[in-house]
Amino acid sequence: MNEKHKLKMNLQFFAESNDGPNGGIKPKDYINSQLENNFTYHAPKGNQQERYQALRNKAKELAHMIDELCPNSREKALAHTNLEQASMWANASIARNE
Repeated sequence: MNEKHKLKMNLQFFAESNDGPNGGIKPKDYINSQLENNFTYHAPKGNQQERYQALRNKAKELAHMIDELCPNSREKALAHTNLEQASMWANASIARNE
């Protein structure tokens, strides 16, 4: 059985089950508003686009500084990765909470 088929079967079970591991709760029986918000596209509004860009520009400036001043290493790669992550989460905070 391939992975796509397994996923389809699991989703079907979840949607139809009355006594499975989820206690019979079907997706349509509850809504977690935080999950709904986190997994929904948030179109930019107002000045959000400019604020996203300002945050990305500062993160890029720091990324170039790290690239110039730090030796190539695992630590440098982690610094870049975590800077990317910080930039994305900062933008997500704007998108998800306004």
